[in-house]
Amino acid sequence: MVEPDWSDKVILIAEDEKINFLFLKAVFKNTGIAILEANTGREAVELCENDQNQIDIILMDIKMPDIDGLEATRQIKKMNPDITVIAQTAYTFKEDQERAEAAGCDDFLAKPIRPVNLLALVDKYL
Repeated sequence: MVEPDWSDKVILIAEDEKINFLFLKAVFKNTGIAILEANTGREAVELCENDQNQIDIILMDIKMPDIDGLEATRQIKKMNPDITVIAQTAYTFKEDQERAEAAGCDDFLAKPIRPVNLLALVDKYL
């Protein structure tokens, strides 16, 4: 896959594990996309509340401190039902995917994440 030009797009990566965030940031390095970081579910919600950055897509870890990714997604979707949220999680059972969809996630990506799969999935929504 040729790396896309998303220089006019903004992604919010909600991930509490720094090493995972750095990995995801590296995957997007050559796409030009602007990256916002949230370390907790509450931070993700707050960034969406004050969305001067005009976030185009959210990569949401499900297991997050203070507010988990599912509750954060529910709150974000109440504010902005049109924003795309992709759940990313090590929880890969069918029930986990169904809970993510029920919370409002538009898609689901299982960890460990393969860069080519991540870029293709984000490209589908951008």
